[in-house]
Amino acid sequence: MGLTGSVSARTESYDLAGFRPAGCEAQNTYRPCNSRRATLPSMLAPTSPRLLDPEAVPYFMWDTRQTVGEVHQILAGTVNTERDEILVRLLREANSRDVWLFTNWLQIDEAWSRIVHRLGRARPVWELLRERHLYHVRAAS
Repeated sequence: MGLTGSVSARTESYDLAGFRPAGCEAQNTYRPCNSRRATLPSMLAPTSPRLLDPEAVPYFMWDTRQTVGEVHQILAGTVNTERDEILVRLLREANSRDVWLFTNWLQIDEAWSRIVHRLGRARPVWELLRERHLYHVRAAS
């Protein structure tokens, strides 16, 4: 499996059940379903299959050694400083496609005023993403 492998060959080891576009019957593939031209999946696969393992330590939590399961549990809990710290770490350190495995726009928007000043170099990226997200929310309503 090198850089010259096909997209489906690189993703075969992932459980893609939650990542296939709606209505797609193809198993473990990102090839377009009932379409002649290539379309992007509704969600990219995680950068590492270990992010789907609740016992694994995600790469952005390497120094605290908290597991994927613990991160999910904290982010699902009540609003507190620990939750904000993990959210900041996630937005600042994780690949943007991995962020959505752990959180959503509702959590980001709720914490935004408390965390925006701590995002460092990632701040302009997340400001742009959030601005585009809010634009689409307004356009849809």
